Amino acid sequence: NFQRNCEVKAEELGVNESGEVLVGNWAAGYNGMEGEELCKSKMFDTILCDYLVGAVDFFAPFFQDQLFHRINQHLKPGGVMYLTGLNPIPEKADGFADVFCRVTKLRDACILLARSRPYREHPTEWVVRHLELTGLKVVDVQTFKNKYDYTKISAQIRAAKSTLPFISNDELRDTMKKQIEELDDECKEACEKSPGGEFELGFDWVITAVKEQ
Repeated sequence: NFQRNCEVKAEELGVNESGEVLVGNWAAGYNGMEGEELCKSKMFDTILCDYLVGAVDFFAPFFQDQLFHRINQHLKPGGVMYLTGLNPIPEKADGFADVFCRVTKLRDACILLARSRPYREHPTEWVVRHLELTGLKVVDVQTFKNKYDYTKISAQIRAAKSTLPFISNDELRDTMKKQIEELDDECKEACEKSPGGEFELGFDWVITAVKEQ
């Protein structure tokens, strides 16, 4: 399970004795929501939200506007919160990069047809605005350009394929399978024609916010 995978990774990195792995939902037990409150009464000097914002819509739909209020209650005065994330992939792009935009749209369509929820990434402007509404002071925003080769793209192709067994309509499933295979071929061709076998599209971000004394 997820907890055990984290524990194994901690063991590999040699940090398994440095703390504990807790698995929970930030929405649970907050503002009357069902479930046990995660990290109840615990306070921290530093909090890292590692690609958390984009994952919220899958695990706790429509909770994004309350997320930072929820986590901020565990940050000590003078503490620092670091957040990482992926800026939303655009609807379309120029050149070879457009094929990856189409891959992400097809992947999300497959996830929805399988009656699940895709992740929903947020731009830096949204994150900064909501951090400030929470009362945190944003002191730094860094962006890092992303480059995609076929190895990275194929991970999203596999994600789309993994949903096919859960699409109940046979005709629809076959149609989506064909679309995935055709787009996979386009991705291979685009990467083969791109300089160095890769192209640039979008960016990841790191935002630093502090809780004033």
